[in-house]
Amino acid sequence: MGPMDRSIDVDGLVNARDLGGLRRRDGAVTPRGVFPFRAENIDWVRPAGWDQLRALGVRTVVDLRQPAERARDVQARPPWLTTRRSSMPGGTTAPRPYTSRPQADTQK
Repeated sequence: MGPMDRSIDVDGLVNARDLGGLRRRDGAVTPRGVFPFRAENIDWVRPAGWDQLRALGVRTVVDLRQPAERARDVQARPPWLTTRRSSMPGGTTAPRPYTSRPQADTQK
């Protein structure tokens, strides 16, 4: 991760990045490498990715997915990782699952 690059290369994660370095409303800047990292599809992390996350200091995952989305995630987490669940307010239906490439929009 370079000085301006917030992306994080973790085996199996999609769109992982450090949210440090962002300007807050009060003019301060969020600290890098502290809290939080953000990513999609934590259920895709491979064994090497868990090692990478541990080396980055990640010990807790805050899962903001809806219950239906979490139900599809059956991958075991490492014993050193704590997962906290808190559904984001909003819709009651789960969005389409993420895929490796965008799906064509057939509803026009």
